[in-house]
Amino acid sequence: MSRPLEVEILGTVELKDLPEFLDSKGIVIKYKGQPLPRISELSYEKIPVRIEDKNGIYSEHYIYRLPGLFYKHVLLWIKKAKSEKTGFDKFFALWVAFNSFYRFYYERVKPEGKESDEDRLKKLVNHLITEEEATTLLEMLSPKIKNILRHPGEIKINWGRRDIKAELQTEFEKGNLNKHTFKLLILTLYGIRNNLFHGYKALTNEQEKLLDTAFDVLLPILSLLLIKYLISYHSGDSHASRET
Repeated sequence: MSRPLEVEILGTVELKDLPEFLDSKGIVIKYKGQPLPRISELSYEKIPVRIEDKNGIYSEHYIYRLPGLFYKHVLLWIKKAKSEKTGFDKFFALWVAFNSFYRFYYERVKPEGKESDEDRLKKLVNHLITEEEATTLLEMLSPKIKNILRHPGEIKINWGRRDIKAELQTEFEKGNLNKHTFKLLILTLYGIRNNLFHGYKALTNEQEKLLDTAFDVLLPILSLLLIKYLISYHSGDSHASRET
């Protein structure tokens, strides 16, 4: 027996409007009949420090057990990212939201064995992004992606063994605006995060510009993933969970 539809979106969300959909007055997203909060309505006080159940207090990772609370948790990090002024602060606050989202999603699809972040990110794209959406997003973000590719520094992953920026550039220059290239874009953003987080890059003006652009690319992607997750998971669309 299929589960009843729990998510309802009233209005039309165009890809170009994704960065603002969480605060759009023309869009209402309901979960189990209740409107989901807009970012502007959220505050940190609305997420409790701890949660108690009949057996005691949940662990420090309790947020991942409670989908409704988790959603607010991600929105608050997006709210913080959008309020920051520097590329570094904007991108890294947004990455916390993105990291929280793909970890939560990964745990919901019941992984088998231990998978790397790269595998988790690929699975996320496979499950939630269609070929058409990948192409449209790549086209829409094309000017920003070109700015990333023009950045003079290297962007590598796997401890410097894989030049992910070069791979993305090759596919992008060939005009291969497909799901494979979209995955390379996600991994390039992951590489930008890793290079700074692990201390490989100095925080120069050029790096700030790169992070500012990376924020502009990641925000609509995360927004779409949130919408697709709400629809595919909570509407009982089992196809999304089976796709590999």
